Amino acid sequence: MHDTTAAPARDNQELHDLFRVGKNADEHELARAYLRLRQRYDPQANPDDPLAPDIVRYLDTAYGRLVASRREAANQQTNDAARPSPGPPSRSPKRWSNRWQVFASAVTFATIALLAVLFFSPVARVSSAPAGDAAAGRTLWATLGGSPYCGSCHGVNGEGAFGPDLAGRKVTFEQFRQQLRRPYGIMPAYTEQQVSDQQVADLVAFFGSLPEATQLGPWRVRVPDGAPLGQRLFIETVGCGQCHGATADRQRQGETRQGVTSLAQFAELVYNHTGTFPTGRMGNYSRSRLPEQTLEAMWQWESHDLGLRVPVVPTITTAASGGSVTYDLTLENQAKAYAAGNLYIALSVPIGATVMSTSSYGFQRVERYAAGGYDIAVWLTPQLAASEKRTYSMTVSGTGAAGGSGAFVRWLSPTRAGDQVIVAATAPR
Repeated sequence: MHDTTAAPARDNQELHDLFRVGKNADEHELARAYLRLRQRYDPQANPDDPLAPDIVRYLDTAYGRLVASRREAANQQTNDAARPSPGPPSRSPKRWSNRWQVFASAVTFATIALLAVLFFSPVARVSSAPAGDAAAGRTLWATLGGSPYCGSCHGVNGEGAFGPDLAGRKVTFEQFRQQLRRPYGIMPAYTEQQVSDQQVADLVAFFGSLPEATQLGPWRVRVPDGAPLGQRLFIETVGCGQCHGATADRQRQGETRQGVTSLAQFAELVYNHTGTFPTGRMGNYSRSRLPEQTLEAMWQWESHDLGLRVPVVPTITTAASGGSVTYDLTLENQAKAYAAGNLYIALSVPIGATVMSTSSYGFQRVERYAAGGYDIAVWLTPQLAASEKRTYSMTVSGTGAAGGSGAFVRWLSPTRAGDQVIVAATAPR
């Protein structure tokens, strides 16, 4: 007997869509669809896939839940009093039991991404899809297929990688749109404002024109050896690292720019991303597919283990007066709630020029930068407050005064791998 008590209450339309059958399909048609999928992911037929048992258990649970729900509805219509059952009596669904919580862990839900509609055989149906243009789809994918866009998971040529392959799948417009608007797996949902129905049709036409991929491409980002739990979830379970990189440098900087200071704010940005970025490149994750416990582990890793990155933005301007040139380096802290501390600031001296004067605040000295083979003016500052701007100036003279300058800024502490140089800028010659 199928276990119908382990699964949480789910929308029956979603379960019908999972098995690619209509609401009016009889039990024989539903059973055939279920058995077809179960056979495809049978652990004995996939001995090298350690996740195949989880996929089959998910199919068993979903099928049992749907059959029980359909029978209960039919019984109620036939006889509200007696409600005779043609099969085993259905049992009322429990509220998210411990057993289901284990199954519905983030790791398993990442696996369920493989059960996305893109993996299922197309079912003939009446379509109201707009006419797709394969050439337009190719042009669109030339943008979306790059990184950090769709190609980060699905491969630059749609050959698949962390996510399923798209090339040559021959999926219908309805299937493709369903996976974008109401994904079955860990993938976030995308709105019409992000990807229009016409663009969906164009992409379907484009992928339909390609040959099937013979094998999946490599993941863009692999989990480093010895990675902590938060990083493993970030890269291999939820897939965030495929776009954001192994250490989420830009993401950690973007969160400080948005004023994210707590798990609750982080969760809102993940679950309702389009509320802040209506046309952004990321969709909205599902709370049921990406549990907040998983999000908490990722937030702990990003904000505490690595530390959020303060977005310090540099600008260099020049002004000539007589035989001298003044270079102004302006640093702006674009974070809404974080200060940038312990900054080492260097402004390069043009070759053939001599430093005449500098701004005094935090100035240390002019010294030789051995790695570059030129001199630099150095400032230290203990803190650049949230939303603060500060300018550091250097006036030079000599034959090379107008030769241009460059700047870089480092955090002195804490020193984290890859985080020492936080910004760099150059001034045109």
